[in-house]
This record gives sequence, structure tokens and C-alpha cells, in this order.
Amino acid sequence: MKPLSPTAIEEIRSGICDAVPKGTSEHGGTLERKFLYLPPRHSQALSPDNPLVVGIRGAGKSVWWAALQSPKHRDLIARALPKSDISRASLVTPGFGETEQPELYPDKRTLRALLKQGYSAVNIWRTVVAYHTWGKLADSSLKTCGSWAERTQWIEEHPEQTAKAFAGYEKLQRSTRNIHLILFDAIDRTADAWEDLRHLLRGLLQLLLEFRSFQGIRAKAFVRPDMLDDSAVVSFRDASKITANSVELRWDRADLYSLFWQRLANTKGGQEFRKLCKIAGVEQWAQVEETWQIPKVLQVNEDVQRNVFHELAGQWMGTDRRRGFPYTWLPSHLADAADQVSPRSFLAALRTAAEQSNVRGGNKALHYEAIKKGVQAASTIRVEEVSEDFYWVPTLMEPLRALVIPCSFDEIRDRWQKGQVETAIRKQLGTANGLSPKRLDLGLEGLCQDMLSLALFSEMRDRRINMPDVYRVGFGLGRRGGVKPIS
Repeated sequence: MKPLSPTAIEEIRSGICDAVPKGTSEHGGTLERKFLYLPPRHSQALSPDNPLVVGIRGAGKSVWWAALQSPKHRDLIARALPKSDISRASLVTPGFGETEQPELYPDKRTLRALLKQGYSAVNIWRTVVAYHTWGKLADSSLKTCGSWAERTQWIEEHPEQTAKAFAGYEKLQRSTRNIHLILFDAIDRTADAWEDLRHLLRGLLQLLLEFRSFQGIRAKAFVRPDMLDDSAVVSFRDASKITANSVELRWDRADLYSLFWQRLANTKGGQEFRKLCKIAGVEQWAQVEETWQIPKVLQVNEDVQRNVFHELAGQWMGTDRRRGFPYTWLPSHLADAADQVSPRSFLAALRTAAEQSNVRGGNKALHYEAIKKGVQAASTIRVEEVSEDFYWVPTLMEPLRALVIPCSFDEIRDRWQKGQVETAIRKQLGTANGLSPKRLDLGLEGLCQDMLSLALFSEMRDRRINMPDVYRVGFGLGRRGGVKPIS
């Protein structure tokens, strides 16, 4: 095929950078509608009928939390995903989120104070739902309360009135066939100590169970999977009715590339990209309300996706096919041990690849060596994220720097013993923020199990321990023939 012109290459590279702004997070903000891609598999996750949505960090939980609060975005979601039943959610309000909004929900310090005052976690969350529903009606007794402590106290002291008020509001909503949806996100930001977080998460799950039987009032929470991996969190009656019916926010390879197409097609480099798609055999692009819509074939047909991406990046990840094919190589090197890829990592890798390709040159928009640099950049981001969530992971990983994997657990244990990691982690208990290792009492073997459960480690058939590149590279471990670690 005819190679891209230097101008087209420059436009596409610039478009990729515009599509993925550097150093920005979409947490707490509403994504531009033109960049919003709706994977069909996410229809269940967005439906008001499914209260618990589980997704790894970077899977888009906060993006959907914000998008569902926007009437224009809800309309877009309802049209693209008719099975989501989102059209009946006429009112959507936040019950908790990453951005502090004390007028809408209690912040972390207030939540801690409420727990210390003896209020139950489920009543704290029940108060938030009450405040957003019947609590704002003119005849509401809750309306006279000026603080979250006063509101929570009123809810605890008036259980019968609370139940009647919810029933009345439920009847009002059902009469109009509408749903009032209350959304909870960034639950890890509700507390610094795991003990408080455990209570709040357990109370939130109890709340989800309570409103599961309602038709006009619904609650939905977006939660990381590791946060549910604690028996105390789910140790209440009928907890399985919530956890066993949770919906996973998962992205397969075709959806990751569709997300990329959606963004790139709607930037200033979009025209050149659409021309490139035509060269690859994809011609039918349609524009709806100034947003270019991805042709169906480019969403679902991986052979077509491969052809388009290889027009951008070339056929191979080197000088011949032995190095792999860019279309499959990129997502496979960004997957964790549970074979999940964060869209945030995927887009970050592509942005870095575009930037580095400007330095490398060549007749393709993305150079294969630049794509490898993109994996390094994405790995750095993932390492920073997991280190924020689990303060003890860097303590375990530092002694393993430069270790070549896969390797036996004996090699890892030897390094951990020399580094005295168990003692170091015990010293951090009670002083560091974030979740503590759950199996610390089982010693180094227990810590290894914690790493396996977080999908940072994987165990091979021969019992050797492996580590996915998305973490290995950033933590500085080696692999024969793999992407070079960051030193």
C-alpha cells in the first residue's frame, strides 16, 4: 500500500497526543462526549438494575460515575446501549466520589468522625441516600438538619419515619416510571485506615442489598476487586445476593482498540486517520452531532482492526515477524496476571509511542521501538498506582530489582529474607495509609499469596513465579528477550 505522507504522519501523531492529554486524570471529571466509547459488554455495568460494578484501577469506573450524572451523556449511553435501561434514570446524584463535595456527601474526615461517634456505616450511607431523595422535599424533617452528623443522628433515631419516607418517595418515582440513581465511587478514598474502610465498604454493600428491591430508588457502587477480598467485608446476611451478581468492568482487545479509534477519529488528526482506514478497507464513517461514529466492522472485526493498526504501526515489532505483531503485542504486554488491561494504561502507552515516534522518524505513525517505550511509560504509571493503593508492595519489590523472571519462589524468598521485608512491613502497620497485606501472619509465603491475588504475580505450571510486563518493567525486573526494565 501507498505509504503515508510526512504531513499525514505528523497529523496522526499529533492527533494521538490530543486524544490522550498528558498527565491528566479523568477521575471526577466528565469526559467529552466525542471521546466516549461504549463497549456493548458494559451495558450491564451501567444498568440501574445492577448495583455492584467491579473493575481494576483504570478500568473506567470514575468515567462512568461522572458520565451517568450528565443528562447529555446519559442520553448518548441510552441510545448506544438500549439494553442498559439507563433511559429511566431521570435523576442521578453522587453518593460519594474522589472529588470532595461536602454539600453532596460526607468527606473522609467527616466519615471518620461519624464512625468514632458510634454511627453505623450502613446508616451513614442510608443518610446520604435519604438526603438526595426525600430529604430535599419541602415537608422533610431531614431538611432542617444542618450537618451530616445531625442528619445521621435523625436517621438512627427515627427508623420508622425513615422507612415511611423512603416508601413514599419510592411510590412517587414508580408512579412516573422514573428511577433516582445514587452513585458511589472511589470507595478507597473514604478512609485512610483499612479498619474504617472495611466498615464503610461493608455498610455500603448492605445499603446496596437494601435498595435492591426498590424500583424507583437505586444505588450503584463502583469498587475495585481486591477490596472485596476480605471475609469481614461480606460477613452479613445475604451478602452473596450482591457480590455473586456483581458486574465486571472488563475491556477485551477489540474494545481497547475501539476506544482508541473513537478518540483519534475525533481529533484534529482524525481526517488523516479516517483516510488511512479507507486504505485499509473501512469506508463508512458517519458523523452524528459533530461526533464521528466508529463503523461497526471496525469495532467487532479483529482482522479489520489489525489491518488498520498495522497501517499505523507497521507489520512487525522489529525487522521481521519473529518479534511479534503490534496489534496483539501491545495489549498482551499491558495485561496483568489476570489478563486484564487498563484502558488508561493502553492509551498512555499509545501517547508515549506517538511522542517517541516523532524522535524515531520512519514512514509509519508509530515506530515499533516507540511502542516499547510506551509499555515502559504505562508500566511506570501502573507501578505508581499500585504503590499508592498498597504501601507494602514497593517494600516487597525493591529487593527483587534486577531479578530475572520467571524464577522459583525460593529465589524470591531468599531476597526477601535478606531484605528483611516482613519486619519492614510490620513496622509500617498502623502508620502507613492504605490497605495492609491480608496474609502477613502467614509469613513470606502469605505475602506471595497476596501478590498472586492482586494479579501482580502469576504461578506457572512448573510452580515458578512470573510477573506481567505491565508491573515487571516498572519495578525493574528482567526477562530474557523481554521489554527492558526501567533502571
